Amino acid sequence: MSDMTEVVCFRLRQGRSAAEWLEAAVKINAWLETQPGFRLRSLSETEDGEWIDMLCWESEEAATAASERFGDEMGSACEPMIDMASISCSRGKTHLMLRR
Repeated sequence: MSDMTEVVCFRLRQGRSAAEWLEAAVKINAWLETQPGFRLRSLSETEDGEWIDMLCWESEEAATAASERFGDEMGSACEPMIDMASISCSRGKTHLMLRR
């Protein structure tokens, strides 16, 4: 098994603020911390309002299992906030991760 990095890019729905999204993100963080294989999360916002959510997992299997549960368990925290049509997601095998 090798680590898996998942990058999800999206925009907030019209009328939603970064502060509202970050409040929801705290709930998502608590959920992520209970997921088997979860390693880390980084949440960033670009100058033009696109959000980049980077997640690291211990394996592709762990990432897939969490993704399958996410909609049912955390969809109510995300769907009112995120422009669902703007979502793009990619995954890749992690070859190098530098931590300080």
